[in-house]
Amino acid sequence: MHTSSSSSSSDRIGMESKTEKKRKERIN
Repeated sequence: MHTSSSSSSSDRIGMESKTEKKRKERIN
């Protein structure tokens, strides 16, 4: 897999999405 940069972006987006969902749930 010579697309480590792409993988990192996907993982980062996934983590951010999870954190955002948790934040929204807490606010709601």
